[in-house]
Amino acid sequence: MAYQTINPYTGETVATFPDATDADVRIALDKAQAAFLRWKETGFADRGRILQKAADLLRANADGYARLLTLEMGKLFAEAPCRSCA
Repeated sequence: MAYQTINPYTGETVATFPDATDADVRIALDKAQAAFLRWKETGFADRGRILQKAADLLRANADGYARLLTLEMGKLFAEAPCRSCA
């Protein structure tokens, strides 16, 4: 059975995702572990630059993320985090 994201307000299926096999999960876990090992060796200045870039990207697309959140939670757009709310 595939996973689905459903808008709880409308009951509409927003997206469908295939099941992950045991091998898919193992690969994802291995990649996450490798990323963690690289990250823990990353200096604070580099981490700061990376996190600042991530924050900048999130802020630049805040309205798009707010729309996505409204679909996933079935809330009104005005209730979602947005640039004007920050």
